[in-house]
Amino acid sequence: MHEINSTVVFHSKVFYDPYRPYYDEYKNHIFRITQVHTQEPYGDPLEPHYTLICVDDPAITVKGNVHGDELIKIFPLVRTVNV
Repeated sequence: MHEINSTVVFHSKVFYDPYRPYYDEYKNHIFRITQVHTQEPYGDPLEPHYTLICVDDPAITVKGNVHGDELIKIFPLVRTVNV
């Protein structure tokens, strides 16, 4: 189970059928978990759902809630700067 404020990316499987094209705009972006849903109607204790925000592009809005197996936790969040 992922936790609130975890930094995540989408698992590569969501960029292929049968998930395509629903997740295409999330590719190569970094997200933060803002809510964990463990109760109906958005989730349950055995399969929580997650609300995300995009941390690297505020124009990206995640539509709906996401299953945990569609996410990969990344840490630490490293940003590189070209000099």
